[in-house]
Amino acid sequence: MEIVKVDMGALGKRERPDSWRSICSKMIHTVEVSGTVLDSFSAEMTVRKHDIMSCGLFWSQPHRVRWGRAQLSDPGDPSYLVSWQIEGEAHIEHGRQRLVQSAGSVAIVDARQATSVTFPVEVRRIVARLPARTLELRMPQLLTSHLQVFQPSGPFAPTLFSYLSELSREATTLVPSDVEALVENVCNLLKVTFGRTDAPCDARELRRQALVRYLRKHACDPAISLDQAAAQLNMSRRLVQQLLQGMNTSFTQFILDQRLSSVESQLAGAEGVSISQIAYSNGFNDISHFNHLFKRRFGVAPSDYREHSRQPK
Repeated sequence: MEIVKVDMGALGKRERPDSWRSICSKMIHTVEVSGTVLDSFSAEMTVRKHDIMSCGLFWSQPHRVRWGRAQLSDPGDPSYLVSWQIEGEAHIEHGRQRLVQSAGSVAIVDARQATSVTFPVEVRRIVARLPARTLELRMPQLLTSHLQVFQPSGPFAPTLFSYLSELSREATTLVPSDVEALVENVCNLLKVTFGRTDAPCDARELRRQALVRYLRKHACDPAISLDQAAAQLNMSRRLVQQLLQGMNTSFTQFILDQRLSSVESQLAGAEGVSISQIAYSNGFNDISHFNHLFKRRFGVAPSDYREHSRQPK
């Protein structure tokens, strides 16, 4: 466990932006910082870092942070950044999504995807880095929409805030087993406060859910097509396209994302199976094109990814 408590006001004015970038990158996520006013920028943070998570309380004057798409060589496991906005607002740009996070709301951002966050006024917020697989198991909607901003609702919203606040406190002592349990609890609370699971869904939402289930189940079938999916679900081709557009994706992109994610998980665990066999079994019929798509997505060739994933950590 590592704990950092810092006040940028104690540093020289021209040192502050770079020091802020360095500490944020070390304790939470690798970022670039811009948009600061050199003569007046100030910020404070208390952040705790464990192997599988980090959590910190931040206050800062206006600035902008950004990060690029994750590469295999980047340190750490895949993660999401969860922020509870206490004061001020954040303008988030994530792919084609543009959202404003206001005070009292929570944002969940896939840290593996290129993102820009602008703070136009002074802000106070809690930011946690949580393991991707743990959170995606509870909130599978993150697999198709990698940015969510919502107002925590229900009786457990204060509990979620209490958890995040306590995890960012300097005085709290935790052992690794406690951290694992608390991470699971936070992910469960995010799921519960995201929205009532017993709330009625309208017809369009039910169709969207049915579409996502069908596409995930059949994504690796080489014969799957937009027309086939529409026919199987008794929907028009146009409705399928509209439902996918509402999730900021397309039929082709959704299927590709599912196939590449399946290949990624199998490369590390499938012993005695060649990369070409894995690719074919996941719906790819052109190995050269598959290699190109995989490298574009993960930054390395499939063979290098498999070699790296099998190295002891």
